[in-house]
Amino acid sequence: MPDGNSPNYRVWTARAGFNDITTGKQITSDWGQGTMFLSTNNRTWTEMIDEDVKFSLFFARFKSFTGHVDLVNEDYEWLTATDQTINGSFNSGEEVYVRGANATGNVSFTQGGSVIVGSGTNFTGSPTIASGDRIVVTDGSNHDVVTVDTISNSTYMTIKGGLSFTSSAAKYQFTPTAVFERVDTQTGTVLLNKSTATNSTFLFASGDTIVGAQSGTTFEVDTVTDTNISYFEPQNTRLTPSRTNVVSKVQGKKTSVGTDSFRAYPHNDRTYPRVPIKVMSKSNEIANNSGNKSLRVRHELSSTNLNTSPVIDLQTQSLVVYENIINNTTANEYLGESGSATAKYVSRVLTLADDLTAEDLKVFIRAYRPSGTDIEVYAKIINEADTSSLQDTHWSLLQQVDPNRGKFSSSVDRDDIVEYAYEFLDTPASTKQDGTVTITTGSTTVTGSGTDFVSDYSVGDLIKITQGGDNNVDYQISKITAIANTTSMTIADEGAFTLPLGEAHYKVDSEYKRQAFRDPNAETEFMATYYNGDGEKFVGYSTIQIKIVMTSSSTSNAPTLSDFRAIAVSL
Repeated sequence: MPDGNSPNYRVWTARAGFNDITTGKQITSDWGQGTMFLSTNNRTWTEMIDEDVKFSLFFARFKSFTGHVDLVNEDYEWLTATDQTINGSFNSGEEVYVRGANATGNVSFTQGGSVIVGSGTNFTGSPTIASGDRIVVTDGSNHDVVTVDTISNSTYMTIKGGLSFTSSAAKYQFTPTAVFERVDTQTGTVLLNKSTATNSTFLFASGDTIVGAQSGTTFEVDTVTDTNISYFEPQNTRLTPSRTNVVSKVQGKKTSVGTDSFRAYPHNDRTYPRVPIKVMSKSNEIANNSGNKSLRVRHELSSTNLNTSPVIDLQTQSLVVYENIINNTTANEYLGESGSATAKYVSRVLTLADDLTAEDLKVFIRAYRPSGTDIEVYAKIINEADTSSLQDTHWSLLQQVDPNRGKFSSSVDRDDIVEYAYEFLDTPASTKQDGTVTITTGSTTVTGSGTDFVSDYSVGDLIKITQGGDNNVDYQISKITAIANTTSMTIADEGAFTLPLGEAHYKVDSEYKRQAFRDPNAETEFMATYYNGDGEKFVGYSTIQIKIVMTSSSTSNAPTLSDFRAIAVSL
């Protein structure tokens, strides 16, 4: 029964052998394809082979073969908390606001009510409030963010919905508000939606205090930031009948300067922007983009038939945007449990079989590494005789070697995987000191000329003495055990060569004092050698751990690891 089981309807049918009531002519054949079925209980159906139902079919005829739909980003705010400090815990979906100055006068209202009555207020004056605006009411302990419905005069307004508490002497504020969505605990970034920022004097800004209306949670805004788009995954529902098509494109604000052009992306597939783009906080759109939206999706609809059209479901249109957590610093990565890089991988600890010792290391990494990014590799090694803990052992920076040293992957082809090779440093970083030195094979005395050993070195430092040629391989490194005066010192190791005429000398940088290097004067040339925290010297290792650190000048562009192999080598 049509029309929601209503009996008030008529259905016209045509039955073979009967006359048409309009023309009076006898019906002798079916009008078209298909068969009518009848049922008295909506379960059992009877085929009526000689009777057809009459119906009218309506269709749309479009005026153009092409058209487009533009969609923009919602009103988000990304706020970083000063010192990553958030006082309390926000409730999911709660209203938040910028703590501002109270407006003049007091307001009274009742819980659940929709009327706010003012005393000494100026609802129609300053600050200017209009229907649809969001305001904050607070009695110091309770807070609520409400939407203005009507303003009758300077002391009477109504709101949409009801208030959450009762007060006879509350205050109100007209201040930016939003809805809390989530917090990234790793970066201290708070994501808000439905921002009411409207102009350069009514927005979220550095130094503001954000308050949760229900939880009372607060934090101070360090920066209002944007989200660089490392990649995105569209979730766009659409229908494309025969002879129709939809081409989807995205346009974003560049992470550098300007706005990118519209660029097509594949339907519901991960996309890496060819030009780095970002989605901006609404407050930054106001301050830095003339209030224009920073991210736009355009669906270009086309058809070769004016009677058919593709369909875009506006209820299921979204871009899931991802931003890599990566920075461009490796400060303190050599320290055991420190390091400023935010993108890193640390392997498990590997201990070689009993009585096995390795003296070198080869690491191979297959990765996508575009320009503007880098991959550094570190190793922790411990000799079997070293009693130091792994936690207290410093990471040793490895050097990248040929054949692909310095090579970058294609900026547009993410399948351009390059294999990089790493090994221990040929020599640790060091700083050249004044004067020259001489040493003699078999002696531990170092004699200087034009030197100031007292000022330039301390006992326990590592001195690097070169013998001409390649400073990366023609040198000796030893620990200083005593300094007699400005021109005489004693080292722990006997001289590996004689320098009668004097050569340059270097102080190994403090960061590299406990890092491994390929010692040209080891028992076997270029064995991995390191000094532990007690200044003890060790050659080779039996325990190893690998750390891979990735850096980038922009979060929109990051390297990607495919796989890696580490080979402990015995010389």
